[in-house]
Amino acid sequence: MKSLQEYLTESKKDYEYRIKIAGELSKEQIDEIKRGFAQFDMTQISEIAKTPVTKSPYDFPNLENVEVSIFDVKFNYPAGQQSIQQIAETAGVNIDHVVVTGTAFDESMSAELEMQADNSGDEPLLEKDYPEQDAEQKKASEAYGDSFLSMVKELETRKYEIEKGTDNG
Repeated sequence: MKSLQEYLTESKKDYEYRIKIAGELSKEQIDEIKRGFAQFDMTQISEIAKTPVTKSPYDFPNLENVEVSIFDVKFNYPAGQQSIQQIAETAGVNIDHVVVTGTAFDESMSAELEMQADNSGDEPLLEKDYPEQDAEQKKASEAYGDSFLSMVKELETRKYEIEKGTDNG
């Protein structure tokens, strides 16, 4: 039978987040954020990468012409977006300038955006001609059209009898 210590060791999980902060960060703000992360038992933090100033940063559609600082953190305890935003706010960062996502999720979204960018050179679908119909498609089209015509002909040939009744009105 396993001891409690063995169960705890086996159930250990790391919680990884990617944090994006719009705007410039001072060294003091970064240090304050790192101190705040201690409450979640931070085990790792990546170097802070900064994007160039862009007109409309991807995760911040309401901001213009700002750089974005991006870093990954790993905790032993889970931290929610609100908790991380509050830590950034105590460091003097506007809470609306902080985005927190799971690292794996953010990487998958980045890969999808790159794939869309690679396909952006394709001709728009609405400007392309339909491909030629093959024999099977022509046959299905004719069968559909014929069924509609036969239904219309049937409706035209029906005879309706109107019953004379007494007018009580």
